[in-house]
Formats: sequence, structure tokens, C-alpha cells
Amino acid sequence: MGRTVARRKAGAEAFMKFLHDYEYEAARLGIQLLHEAGIRDYDQWYSDFVVTDWQYLERYYREGAIPPWRECVASGQPLIKPQPIPPLEHKQMEVRFAF
Repeated sequence: MGRTVARRKAGAEAFMKFLHDYEYEAARLGIQLLHEAGIRDYDQWYSDFVVTDWQYLERYYREGAIPPWRECVASGQPLIKPQPIPPLEHKQMEVRFAF
């Protein structure tokens, strides 16, 4: 029984790391898009919102309940660094039908 609990906990931690990395990569791509659109005055707001959103998601997944938003609000966070958006690569896809 102890190994099962440890395995579940390790799986949950792996999921949380994956989710964190996914959210922050999306945030870096998002700020890159803002910058490419000429929007550069909201970097601090955006960075604070990204951390706020992560804290909210993390508590929800760890506690299994929707946390009070105000308890998750972050301010003065380090700025999210833009990540260049890779070029789209067109690929031939197999056509599948759902029926």
C-alpha cells in the first residue's frame, strides 16, 4: 500500500511539473506575441497575472477545490521573458473520418 501511495504522489508531482512548464512556455509565447503586436506597456501586469494564474491552478489541483482568487493574486513578479515563436511547419496529414 505504501508503494502505491508513493507512486501516485510521484505521478501527481510529475503532472504538476508538466503543467507548470506548459503554462510558463505558453506565457513566454504569449508575451512574445504581445511584443510583436507592439504592446510593451503591460509586461509587469502580464507577469503578475501569469504567476497569479499558476498559483490558482496549483492550489486547485493540489487541494481539489477552487481557491479564493484574492489569496492567489501576485504582484511585483519577475518579468516573463519572451520566447521566439518557431515557424509553422506544414505537414501532410492522413485524413480520418469520425464516422
